Parts: sequence; C-alpha cells; structure tokens
Amino acid sequence: MEMKIEGMKSRRFGAVFMLLSLLVSGSAQPTNQPVRDTQPLSISRSGSRSSQPGPAANFTGSVRVEPLIQTIAPSRMSGGSVTFEPGARTAWHTHPVGQILIVTAGIGRVQSWGGSVDEIQQGDVVRIPPNVKHWHGASPTAAMTHIAILEQLDGKSVEWMEKVSDAQYNAPVATIVPANSAGQNNNSAPLTIREFVAMTTIGNPSASETAARDSLL
Repeated sequence: MEMKIEGMKSRRFGAVFMLLSLLVSGSAQPTNQPVRDTQPLSISRSGSRSSQPGPAANFTGSVRVEPLIQTIAPSRMSGGSVTFEPGARTAWHTHPVGQILIVTAGIGRVQSWGGSVDEIQQGDVVRIPPNVKHWHGASPTAAMTHIAILEQLDGKSVEWMEKVSDAQYNAPVATIVPANSAGQNNNSAPLTIREFVAMTTIGNPSASETAARDSLL
C-alpha cells in the first residue's frame, strides 16, 4: 500500500515538473533577436546641409560650421564639419564629455591649457578629454577643416571662455625628438608629431598602441 502511495506521489511530481517546464519554455523570448528602435534609418545627403559662420563671440577670424549630426534621444552625440581660414581659431573652451577632432583637410593647430601648441594635418585624430581647456584652428598660412564629435551632459556640450590671444596662437609649434635605440640623442632634424607617429606605427597596431598613438595627436 505504501509503495502504491509513493508511486502516485512520484507521478504527480513528474506531471507538475513537466507542466512548469512547458510554461517556462513557452514564455521565454529569443535572446538573439535584434532590438528594434522606433526611429527609422536616415541619410543626410551631401549638399543638403547649409553651413553657417562661426559666432564672433566664440571664434577669431573666418570660420564656417556645417552641422552633420543632430542630437536625437536617447543618443547624446552631435557633430559638425568646421572650416577655419588661415589664422582663424576657436576661443578657449571645454567639453563636459570630451571631444574628438578628425582633420579632413589642410593644416591646423591645437593646444590644451598649459600644454604645447601642436600641428595637426589631414588624417590626424585628436582626442580631447572631458573638461580640458583647449583651442583649435587653422595654421597662420593654411586653412584647416575638421569634423568635431561631442556629447551632451545635462543638456550642455560646451563651455566657452576667453579668446586665444595672438601671442598664444603664434607660440612656437612643438616637435618631438625621440631617442635612438642606443640611448643617444638623435642629431638629425627634429621630427614633427605626424612623422614620429608614422615612424613608430608598424603593421596593424594593437589596441594599446593605438591608444598611445591617439594620445600624441
């Protein structure tokens, strides 16, 4: 009799377990399905965007700004293409989440507060950390265009400060003189940042090498 009761309990337990398994498997959602947004894909065609002059309060010289990326929630990112005529530059400013500059044409300059003035050229990428006071613009004799990418924090993406003086702008441009393998000073002409990065980048750089390279530019 006891064996019969134990057998009935065992069958009931098995039935309940199977029912729960079916319910769980039926309610589970596939994990490999892409998350779909309600926003459609969009394309901003070349030539469809109009540029505007950079505000005189924030720039020195002739500057034009072409908006490329408008901030659309939930993204906080925005971006634009900025063209500086020779001698033109931004005022000193900071970004709460930092900024990326991608030089697409010409020769320019960039400087952080208390740092050296560095030359930047087409193909260079500049990473500016959050809340670092800096400026960027064209060289005295050549125009420069860059794409600027930044993010908002609490609805704000930039804090403008005082303008860059002529003395600050015309300060000597920094160069890098790497030591040779024997530990002796290199007696050849100093390398520019661009030449040094090209010389020290061989093959496909690793993530750490890329990070070190970007910190120089």
